[in-house]
Amino acid sequence: MINLGAFFTMKDYTDPLINQLAGTVFGSNAKSDISLRLKLNRIIENDLSDQFKTEIGPDSLAEYMEKIVSSPDQITDSDIEQLKADGFTEDQIYELTVSASLSCGLSRYLKATELLKEAMHATAIVK
Repeated sequence: MINLGAFFTMKDYTDPLINQLAGTVFGSNAKSDISLRLKLNRIIENDLSDQFKTEIGPDSLAEYMEKIVSSPDQITDSDIEQLKADGFTEDQIYELTVSASLSCGLSRYLKATELLKEAMHATAIVK
């Protein structure tokens, strides 16, 4: 089993099912470049979406990733068609979409869990 900590820097995360899921998405042989998937994860996890344009290319991929992070309901067929025109295969687009979506979901989950722990700790101190 792959250690989720290799991909996510948030501490105290040991759920084996999520670890296995992330390991499958980020550590498996795939059509898309693993370094690109990990770079997307780092940008998303650290709320650095302003770095999409400077760290990944082409622009169509950066814009697509920004939509996944901030407004996934705004993704259209034309976004996918532009990625294809820029040389991405459907398999690569799918894998990058899953990777970015998983990164978003896990990042939000981990942040919420951390806030909940802090709130529970603060409540315990007050009592």
